[in-house]
Amino acid sequence: SPNFLSLSNISDTSPLSIARASNLEHEEDKLIPGQVLLIPVTCGCTGNRSFANISYQINQGDSFYFVATTLYQNLTNWHVVMELNPGLGPSTLPTGIQVVIPLFCKCPSKNQLDRGIKYLITHVWQPNDNVSLVSNKFGASPEDILTENNYGQNFTAANNLPI
Repeated sequence: SPNFLSLSNISDTSPLSIARASNLEHEEDKLIPGQVLLIPVTCGCTGNRSFANISYQINQGDSFYFVATTLYQNLTNWHVVMELNPGLGPSTLPTGIQVVIPLFCKCPSKNQLDRGIKYLITHVWQPNDNVSLVSNKFGASPEDILTENNYGQNFTAANNLPI
């Protein structure tokens, strides 16, 4: 199971910041499967694109597809990773180089800021998720989830995608 150090390494975020954002007492606490962890990142919002650019060091055997889908669990798209790292082949990456990984995120709208919402959470929708479950997990209203994501009541098209 992942630990704070491994999550910290791939997110450019300190273990203490992850623990604090996740309301945990210590960064040494053992993680359990299914536990909600919030990893704070700085989201850059320009126009209609929003990303938190994370620096990642390529390991032997990494490909942009593997990094995007497995390490970052679809919080990014390998095509976008490739666009931000021109000159590198998607599957022939030199070990040890630093690449930019653009994590999907979203900045609060003026309306949300006016309502006191300072941060938004990006969640990769799972096949067994439903609006009520995700709403309870993150303390958001079902209405806000529906309004923000434009899937109506049917999130089937969102499976394994960030919302």
